[in-house]
Amino acid sequence: VGLLLSGPVTQGDVRARASQGRSLDGCSNMKIDRIYIATHRFDVAFARVCVSSIRYWYPDIPIHLLKDSYSGDFSTRDLERIWGVKVLDTGGRSFGWGLSKLEPFFQPAPCRFLVLDSDIAFVGPVIELLEESEADLVVAAESQTPERVAEIYFDLARLGKLDPGFKFQGITFNTGQFVGNAGTFAREEFTPHLTDRNPPRLKRPEIFKNGDQGMFNYVASRRCQEGSLSIDRVPFMWWTEDEMNGVDLAKMLVKS
Repeated sequence: VGLLLSGPVTQGDVRARASQGRSLDGCSNMKIDRIYIATHRFDVAFARVCVSSIRYWYPDIPIHLLKDSYSGDFSTRDLERIWGVKVLDTGGRSFGWGLSKLEPFFQPAPCRFLVLDSDIAFVGPVIELLEESEADLVVAAESQTPERVAEIYFDLARLGKLDPGFKFQGITFNTGQFVGNAGTFAREEFTPHLTDRNPPRLKRPEIFKNGDQGMFNYVASRRCQEGSLSIDRVPFMWWTEDEMNGVDLAKMLVKS
């Protein structure tokens, strides 16, 4: 089921947000240079919808696919030809569950980017809102119960034994959509938690859940705790049927 990425320009509460991390100084606008979309053989149909919805609002923004061949090779020539999409060269590596979404951090050229899962569609000009944040990492705002944190992020009791100095602040984020910068994280920050096989696997799946998600949340939260990372939580994602009640998509899709 596709998720809706909503431009808060259409929602009314466009300035509501919660921040975590160091104080932010400098310019008031951080331009997003490109969008990365993670995709594999069995969800490339979603990627086609995602790309076409982006192009509706942003005809010219560069889009790069994070193609994971773990489930087998697949063609994206139609996306490349029709929509001008490019494929990030990852040297033919396979990734498995979600790990391809970390690759944009490891690119050598300076770049601010938006990373998306393929099962997302734009229903508004969300990038303008995201560009208002100067944080190192911009994520969709959410609130989770302790039970849900243990189910989809990490086992805090076991994590405490692995890293006794870690202090969980209750901040979590879904890794299916986030803004970041090349160079913010190094590959070496994640390798202690992954096997060196191709594709890599979590070394401690009893602690870290849902592929990249639990591990990424831990690494980011640890950096935030140390004062070397800023995280901004912004309400730009619609997930549930309740959130969609009363929404007139036909009106939202009219460009002003």
